[in-house]
Amino acid sequence: MSPAALEAQTAESRVVAKDYFDGRPNVQTGDKFDVRYFVRTKIAQNLPVAIAEDETIQWDNSSTSVIIKVAGDYEITAFDASRGGKARLTFSNLNATAQTPEIAPAQLAARNRQFNQLLGAISGATLEMSFDASGKVTKISGVEALQNRLIRAFPTNMPATLKAQFKAQLDEALSEKSLRESLQIGNAALPPQPVRVGESWPYQIKDSSGLAMRGSFKLVSLQNGVATLRESSNLSLVDKTEGVTSQFRGVQNGTLRFDNQSGQMREYTLLQRLTGQIPLEDFGPNIKIPMWISNEIRVVMEPTE
Repeated sequence: MSPAALEAQTAESRVVAKDYFDGRPNVQTGDKFDVRYFVRTKIAQNLPVAIAEDETIQWDNSSTSVIIKVAGDYEITAFDASRGGKARLTFSNLNATAQTPEIAPAQLAARNRQFNQLLGAISGATLEMSFDASGKVTKISGVEALQNRLIRAFPTNMPATLKAQFKAQLDEALSEKSLRESLQIGNAALPPQPVRVGESWPYQIKDSSGLAMRGSFKLVSLQNGVATLRESSNLSLVDKTEGVTSQFRGVQNGTLRFDNQSGQMREYTLLQRLTGQIPLEDFGPNIKIPMWISNEIRVVMEPTE
């Protein structure tokens, strides 16, 4: 056995498998991971199509499904066990497909192509993240550059007013604040103190978009260096768009797997189900559209050489 191989074996033997989970990062600068993100959103609703003379409303069913796939590379660019570190996420591929029976297949295919051409502008973009010693993300940078890539990809013949609307939507949906808030659930998965199999901890989240979550995580197994967590929570969403308030309620259930030695998340699967109503003032003060939303999300991070 070579000296290098012996040194590596000796170092490996010093690693003692933890019998608890704390999620604290134990990575090295230069560690790289392949990231794959998948989300399928299904929306079903009843839409009013006509009103009879007796004010009876005729309803029709509507459904839409959207699948988004994102791939990228995640690299630890700096790390200190006592202070935390930094990481860089580089997007390499994005794809979105919408499906709805209400739009002709050819027209829908054209829309999907246009949208994916826009998403293609993100390929090569990077986000820089800082995390503390517990593993919680504290800062995200590079968001403005990401927005500018999308804005430059807008069609040249897009009306200025429409471009301004898209820019406002990007500022709201794709800002450092919104991205940091979207990572709250990942931060909540890190327990306030080490836990052992069977133990759980509560969490509560509320963000500026009107989303509120209350639930808990539980460490259900710790085998072969992999910590498996179960998540269960109740959701509520109050959406205020153009003076119209819509309310949704639902549940969320998920499974997370961590490399217990490095503290790095390896897989996250999640299912959300929401039901709610959207006021339709044009049809009357008490007319509301019933809506059902489901989100299926899966994130996988695999170490690369």
